[in-house]
Amino acid sequence: MLKGVREGYADEFISLVVEAGSDLRYMGFCGLWGVGARGTKMESIFNSLLAALARRVVCRILVDRRSTNAEAVRLLAEKKACVRHLGPGTRIHAKALIVDGRVCLFGSHNLTNRAMERNVELSLLTDDVSFVTWCVSVFEKVWKEAYHW
Repeated sequence: MLKGVREGYADEFISLVVEAGSDLRYMGFCGLWGVGARGTKMESIFNSLLAALARRVVCRILVDRRSTNAEAVRLLAEKKACVRHLGPGTRIHAKALIVDGRVCLFGSHNLTNRAMERNVELSLLTDDVSFVTWCVSVFEKVWKEAYHW
């Protein structure tokens, strides 16, 4: 399966998080995740992650420390999300959500209201085994080099 996603990215992201059975990995820029984003797609994304954590889905999140909502990260960490960031001067430009090691949503979408509502973005959803496996290996390599939030 290969599916292009331009509009409806937030809904696709949420759907994948809701379907997660055991683990999810996310790497990318995270703006207002629920905290301070009432009534937006970002609040819905944040709430879907909290619900996944309540279901005991292992959530590992790689973000930029400087550009991420620290309050949202604190709330996710309280619910047992594992959040890491890269060192000074290094930015995460890649955006990928990997669910249960079986499907990957990747592309240009940042988790910000601007990306969801105004930017021209393009992302792809795939369950291609070789590509998803490669994305998992990239995530794991970066995860090992990252710092605990």
